[in-house]
Amino acid sequence: LVNGTKVVYAGDQKVFNEYAMKNIYPVRVLPNTTSGRTLWAWDGKLKLAPLPVRGFSPGPVFFVNRLQQSTHDVPYAAHATFQFQGAAGKRMRFREQGLWALDREARYYSEDLYFITWAPQIPRRLLLEPHGSRIDCTRDATSGYKECDEAHVEVVAHHLNQIRGGLAMAQSLNRTAVLPHALCYCDMYWNVITTAGCRIDGSDLIQPFECPYDNIIRLEHWESNAARFTRAQLHLARPPAFLRSSHLSPAIREGQLTVRAVDAKEWAAAYPRQRACFKECSHSHASTPLSLCMRHCSGGVTIPIGATGRQLERSLEGARGVRVLRILDAGSALASPGSDRSIPESFNSAMEEVLPATWCCNADGTRRHRLPPALAGPDAETFDIIEVALGAPELELAMDVGKAPVFGLDIPLAQYANAGARTPLPGVPGPAQTLSMDAFSVPLAKLLRSARIPLAGRAVEDNRPVIFVAFGTIAAKAQVFNWVDNMRRRALYSHVVVAMDEDLYDALRGAGLSTYHLDCGLGSADVRGSEEGFRMLGMCKVAFVHSMLAHGMHVLLSDNDALWLRDPRSYFLDPKWNAAQIFISTDCLGAIADAAMTAPAPSGNVRGLGNDSREASMRLRYGDEADLSKLPWYANPALGGHPWERNGNIVEAAFNTGVLFLRGSAEALAFTREWIQAMDDAMRAFKSGLQIHVRDDQQAFNNVIRRNFLPPTLLEPDNTARIFQGSDGKIGLMIMPLDVVANGHVFFAQRSAQSSSKVPFAVHNTFNFYGSGGKEARFKEAGLWAEERAARLAALAASGAQAPSRERFLTWAPGVPADVLAPPQLSPLEPGLAHIRALAYQILSTRNAMVLARALNRTLIVPSMVCFCDRYYNVIAGGDSPEKASCRAPGSDLELPFVCPLDYVLDPAAIDRAGVRWHSHAFLVGGHSGGDGEPAVIEVHKHEPPRLRTREVAVALDIHTGRAAVDAIMRLWGIDAEVEALLRQSGTLSEQSLGAIADAEDESNGSLAPPVRASASQGDVLAAIGSALAKAEFLSASPAALRSRDVLSALGAALEDDVLVLSSVATALCDVGGALRPHEAIVRAAFQSEWCCTPKGVVRHHNLPALPRCDNSM
Repeated sequence: LVNGTKVVYAGDQKVFNEYAMKNIYPVRVLPNTTSGRTLWAWDGKLKLAPLPVRGFSPGPVFFVNRLQQSTHDVPYAAHATFQFQGAAGKRMRFREQGLWALDREARYYSEDLYFITWAPQIPRRLLLEPHGSRIDCTRDATSGYKECDEAHVEVVAHHLNQIRGGLAMAQSLNRTAVLPHALCYCDMYWNVITTAGCRIDGSDLIQPFECPYDNIIRLEHWESNAARFTRAQLHLARPPAFLRSSHLSPAIREGQLTVRAVDAKEWAAAYPRQRACFKECSHSHASTPLSLCMRHCSGGVTIPIGATGRQLERSLEGARGVRVLRILDAGSALASPGSDRSIPESFNSAMEEVLPATWCCNADGTRRHRLPPALAGPDAETFDIIEVALGAPELELAMDVGKAPVFGLDIPLAQYANAGARTPLPGVPGPAQTLSMDAFSVPLAKLLRSARIPLAGRAVEDNRPVIFVAFGTIAAKAQVFNWVDNMRRRALYSHVVVAMDEDLYDALRGAGLSTYHLDCGLGSADVRGSEEGFRMLGMCKVAFVHSMLAHGMHVLLSDNDALWLRDPRSYFLDPKWNAAQIFISTDCLGAIADAAMTAPAPSGNVRGLGNDSREASMRLRYGDEADLSKLPWYANPALGGHPWERNGNIVEAAFNTGVLFLRGSAEALAFTREWIQAMDDAMRAFKSGLQIHVRDDQQAFNNVIRRNFLPPTLLEPDNTARIFQGSDGKIGLMIMPLDVVANGHVFFAQRSAQSSSKVPFAVHNTFNFYGSGGKEARFKEAGLWAEERAARLAALAASGAQAPSRERFLTWAPGVPADVLAPPQLSPLEPGLAHIRALAYQILSTRNAMVLARALNRTLIVPSMVCFCDRYYNVIAGGDSPEKASCRAPGSDLELPFVCPLDYVLDPAAIDRAGVRWHSHAFLVGGHSGGDGEPAVIEVHKHEPPRLRTREVAVALDIHTGRAAVDAIMRLWGIDAEVEALLRQSGTLSEQSLGAIADAEDESNGSLAPPVRASASQGDVLAAIGSALAKAEFLSASPAALRSRDVLSALGAALEDDVLVLSSVATALCDVGGALRPHEAIVRAAFQSEWCCTPKGVVRHHNLPALPRCDNSM
């Protein structure tokens, strides 16, 4: 209230004007002033001098009228007033004039980006005067001209259409957009201006004029929608003045090329000449800038009107190195991409929010600029014309075949219907859609840049990118994300996950990860149980690989359960392996025999022995009395092989496509074509009701590569005994060593990486049990599971901060008492029987620990397990032949006993089903592959990782009770006298391992710690239970069992420690009054495990005795 009157003021400027203008009229100029601009204001109390707009320019004068350009007078200051779109509008106006300070950083004008811009090219029919001449919009409409406001709407609609097209092209080509100049007939204001010549009252604006972008698009929505433009990087888009800036780097200023959009037929006729020019310029690029060379191409550089994003990218493939593409007619150059996903769904919806800026004002109210129509789908005829002209991608090789097109994409992915007529498989990509460059969430160009590595001495033809490829569906989401996390940790960024369903694609893309959507029509279901679905999945995978090869890339294929531990690219591109076009991993289990094959092969006369094709079969079976001189050379025991077992040598062991490297070569392309054909034949046979033993892509691979494979022919015997002729002698096949790609048995059971102190390039989680749960547990134990690593770091942080609500843990000492394994009357130790008893004891310990963890609300840490027998899919214990009674997988070099994976003992998912939070023993020390899961460090104690506060609790162990419990479990499991007799005859312990057992017994007073191979340190296992930690304040729980009501008081102050390590839990728990019964019932119901195999069948673990009841004396 002012003097009793309500007055509304809007800010300091309003108040200033209210007071300064008080009684200013009639204007009174101060005498004796040269400028005549000094006035009396504020009731004659203030001398006020309004500044001249030429020196101190408001927004309309500087950013719209651009008076400084016509007068060549630079004002002292410019004020961004009379603008729209808030702060975003101010930023754009300053950027348009080169006045945004942050843009003056060197990177803005020289960073390694590639740009695209386009010319406005306004049709004459839209202009009020020919050639855009000046016009007086104040004249009456009856003068024969259109109303300026109508012309303005038409011209701006043309601009918006070109902006939409240009941004779509930027998205498709992975280039940063440089916006062109925009022409307007009407100014923008808050009041009616159409009756005042379409300009602000009092303005000297000359029409038409170059208008600011805040007048025609919604810049605020532009910035908020930047994340939805996955490739065009709109937050980096440059204003029109960018290409005129004096700060522009010479590479960008001089590297500009004009590209015309022309009719598809005209383009198709000229494209062969244009492509030849591209090639010629690429060869002379070192001496002449690429853009300068291309300017002299006959007919210039063109693109077809109506192309899809994929076709556009291919047509300009030779111009990828040009820094700036200037497109003529951007509005009509690009068609909707359709199914090839060059433009995501979010593009058009984002355009609907960005483009239709409000323009006002006429007498009837606000008018809006018209939204351009959505990108139209490609015309079928135009699409075919362009596709035919583009042809199959050429494979550039410095070889005799390199200058000509090699193998198109006419892959016969088809099924047989009535009368054998072929129809496309539902959902399987056809020839034109097998590979869409635009469907990569991370631009392929970026992947290719990160895929190249320098390697001295490498041939020119091998200086091409290596792309890591994995496949997956939403059913394997956890493994896929773990695979990606591992790749990023190893800085292997040239990878892509091919998502076989929409759900996984959305999950990966939503996380900003590199993915490609390949729709095989399989939905989101797990297809491993469907013969038809699994075969179709395999065909889709190989079709994708074939297409990548056809684009000149080397492809390194791995399953999502195969993790790369080191960068392998220099290995595969080493010139000494040039004879090999395909590198395949192996299911061979004999690490000793495998290592011998890396050296040069035996002499030719030695290799001639045993090459009789009747002996060299895929399934060798030799008796004890067989003449070893007739053995194939690769299976001879002299090389460390296992003559009776196919998995004991690399030639007969199955080839595993879980890790596969294919060179971008004509031979590899021909092979993948045959590979797909083999799967197609199998699919047609399956649909015809025939039984054919090709269920997946791996079986088809083995069938094709092994055509006339035996007896094997070495390609370079003086170099290595690993490169063979495959597939009827048409291709060089390298069988990768186990120290390059370790299979699951070699890495997780034999632990060859620890014994050899050599980290493989990759590990493939094969020979495992219980599906994805078993794989996850193995990765956890090796320190290779991302979620567990993150949980460990979080626990360490919470422990360091002493957070009161932090997670706490419970574990127990690993191992089995020797008297439980082998009662005194049984001597020496018999591996088969000892193994079953060890399983019983360790499963019982796990059950009790799970019950205790639930009761104490602690997270369980499962210690390492000890096994005396391997686990396999066929009979290996109690059989009637050496390989069936060895307690080892056939061909394996496994030494017994050994520290075995958790899935050898129980189903890891059983712990989850019981509702118990758990981690593996690696949670405490980082995993057997190295501290914190970094496999470059083999020995766990090479450095001391951070540790949690640990309290070791000594619990008395009743050996008699433990032995009785194991005996009871054996009866529950059906281990009768016959099975026990078979087990007594199985397996042999190595002397080194027996020595380790004796040492462990001496150190533990009868409690057997997990023995390890002699080449590994005992501390490797003991560290997992914290034995190297401080052991202050040991607590003893006596007598032999902890009563449920005394658990808390017995542990006492230890409850505050992060980790409780109980020395034993097998007999250390009894139940009072049924207090633990609910926990035990849940835990017991979760166990559904088994071990195999004996001639009597599998040994099932699903029964366990109930917790003993505590008597009153306890």
